[in-house]
Amino acid sequence: AHHHVSIWLVALLMGLYAIASRVVKYPVGAGYAVPSYLVLVPMLLLLPPSIVPLLAAAGLVLGTTVRYLLGVSRSESLLFSIPDAWYTIGPALVLALAPSTHGLARALVYLAAFLAGCLVDLVVSSLREALATGIAPRLQARVIASIWMVDAFLAPGGLLAAIAARHQPIALLLLVPVIGLLALAARDRNARIAEAQHRLGLFAQERTR
Repeated sequence: AHHHVSIWLVALLMGLYAIASRVVKYPVGAGYAVPSYLVLVPMLLLLPPSIVPLLAAAGLVLGTTVRYLLGVSRSESLLFSIPDAWYTIGPALVLALAPSTHGLARALVYLAAFLAGCLVDLVVSSLREALATGIAPRLQARVIASIWMVDAFLAPGGLLAAIAARHQPIALLLLVPVIGLLALAARDRNARIAEAQHRLGLFAQERTR
């Protein structure tokens, strides 16, 4: 972004990022995926990339604060939410250092930015889980690979939103129905998993009897 950045655009993107990163928690394999790339991609392309990691961290804190006030999250989640933004440093660094290009070269820059985000996410999450819970990095890589696949499917949607918002920033609100749809799907999937776990628990009790 080489043009003047509107404070309203910053506020809109940060609010959307808070919603996407904290409202939707879709079970994938042994972990959870959030549709953050739907908003992160417009943030990286419409704002100076160097400030995006700070805005992402602020958005995560904002979303966690709302959840805490609603009684959904615990107070320590406010502090833990900040490291969740570490992965944004990868794509922000690539886009900040990349020269101005077009066509295929620009597509390769976007691909490199996405891969950089995956790499930083893998390193940071593996270290954090290994130190906090003792989970082996090899197991963490298996979990996070399925999450990367979800991010790869969502990132093009964020790119389309960024292209539309270059002239009409209000077009970013079109992401809200998509996030809402994912939230409904995640809620239904979580309910089905909880029901399956309940039935499994009853079956285990019956076998014990």
